[in-house]
Amino acid sequence: MSFLSLRRYRHLQTLTLCRGKYTCRASIRETDSGERYNLSNNKRKWYTLGAVTTSALGFWAWKGNNSRQQALGPLAPNYFIPAVLTSSEKTSENTRLLRLAVPPDSISGVSNAFFRPIWSIYVKDSDIQVERPYTPLEAISSGGEMTFWIKKYENGEVGRWLHRRTPGEKIEIRGPGQTWAWQDDTWDNVVMVAGGTGIAPFHQLLHILFSNPTKTPKTKFTLLHSYRSSEELPPPVILDNLSTWKNKNPQNLHVHTFVDSRDGELEKDELIIGRINKDVLKSTLRNTGGRTIVLVCGPDPMINALAGPKGRNESQGPLGGALGSLNDGTFQVWKL
Repeated sequence: MSFLSLRRYRHLQTLTLCRGKYTCRASIRETDSGERYNLSNNKRKWYTLGAVTTSALGFWAWKGNNSRQQALGPLAPNYFIPAVLTSSEKTSENTRLLRLAVPPDSISGVSNAFFRPIWSIYVKDSDIQVERPYTPLEAISSGGEMTFWIKKYENGEVGRWLHRRTPGEKIEIRGPGQTWAWQDDTWDNVVMVAGGTGIAPFHQLLHILFSNPTKTPKTKFTLLHSYRSSEELPPPVILDNLSTWKNKNPQNLHVHTFVDSRDGELEKDELIIGRINKDVLKSTLRNTGGRTIVLVCGPDPMINALAGPKGRNESQGPLGGALGSLNDGTFQVWKL
């Protein structure tokens, strides 16, 4: 998902999720220096002792209450709970497959509506108090486990921090937060355009819809996903699923994989050398009809080129780029 803004909080920070539907506030108070008050030495001592005692009692009361909330509270958008990193598998030079688990009872009371695709989880870098949303590849398991495919960027604090974590460590998370709401029988065609790890939200959607053998969606899906090289392709847990779903549902799912260049030895005959551009989108949309939506998720430069930049505070912003020039009113666009 997409790649939302990071939130930094020091003295007072409001954490906002789902466009302000859920908020929580946390504050850190600095102790004033005694030199700021024109007090005698004795008065200063008593005032200082009282302030320290009150601050200490307040801190431990807050800490105890916060610890109980983290230990006993369910997974929720407005506060963090600890998750355990159960595995961290390197899939390329800059990507890893990570699995986080929360206690099963932390999700037992959470409504299924909160986990309607497409949803994400906020992960906090506890070293510098920064959070970032990541989209699980699948629905959360009954045991509370979630799987993520995460890339580290040079200027991405949380991604680099996660790559350094080892199995067994605790990581604070909150959520879920809905990125885009899927509703049955709303769309005749869904075109998904992904770059790199931006495939995660689309894998989540397809996994929920096509992993149920008793129900086949009526909507036709087309996935266009792009990578700089074959070495950056998704791990088998993603590619194998896409292949299985496509073969079992040839009328409802079409998958096209793009790479800028074919490097190394790779037994992938279905790779398309080149990038997703206006011509590719035009050809894809020509084969759709009825109610059609195009979902775009990837690095900012890709989103900007294909659909125009997002607006402030993660709003959609005006439609631009290749899709903007192609839009004749027959399809909608949503930037993840």
